[in-house]
Amino acid sequence: MRAHDPPRELLSLDDYRRRYAQYRSDADLQALHAAHPMIWIWDDHEIINDAWKDGADNHDAQTEGDHLLRRATAAQVAHEWLPIRSPSADEPIRATRNVVIFTGDAHESYAFDVTDDPNNPAAYARLGGDGAAAAEFVAPSITSRGDAEPLNSLSGVLDAVADGAERLLRVTNPHLRFFDNRHNGYVYARVAADRLSAEFWHVPQVREPTDEQVLAARFDVQDGRPGVVRA
Repeated sequence: MRAHDPPRELLSLDDYRRRYAQYRSDADLQALHAAHPMIWIWDDHEIINDAWKDGADNHDAQTEGDHLLRRATAAQVAHEWLPIRSPSADEPIRATRNVVIFTGDAHESYAFDVTDDPNNPAAYARLGGDGAAAAEFVAPSITSRGDAEPLNSLSGVLDAVADGAERLLRVTNPHLRFFDNRHNGYVYARVAADRLSAEFWHVPQVREPTDEQVLAARFDVQDGRPGVVRA
């Protein structure tokens, strides 16, 4: 386990630069970037936890200064470390056949059919997925979920309620195709002309380095058929 650098809430330009430099010093992360192209997905944690348009629940203007200045500082450093290409007006418009959404802020594994009214049997068929408009995959956290621990820890509590949580989620969310809140890991996506395949890979622990991993689930999004299909 590594202590944060700097060991405090990030406020200044130097604070944000030091934290990015620390993260990017990780040898495994460097190897990942060397092996694969990466797509940066903007998140509130690039700035302040639970940020919104006019502020953040985790920002106190009395002790931490102007929110807009802090937001601009964080955005500057994010773009210094994670360059992103903006589309230009002269780029060709591509027809969209299937929509696939990748998200991850829940720190758990989900696969969903996306539909306007999942609880209406006339609009969405729970068994076959007819009526789905898109597919959504929510990736688990890589490390922040932590390893399973005693009940006085977040991981231990989540492990204890996992089965009940899944049953409740499936009753209230009939478009849910996969759920796991016990494991860290990642989603590996393969894109081909006729389908997109998404694989949920989970690891047994994160406190110590390991090359062990398990394929927990795989889903396909087929060309011309919105929604997810268990592969």
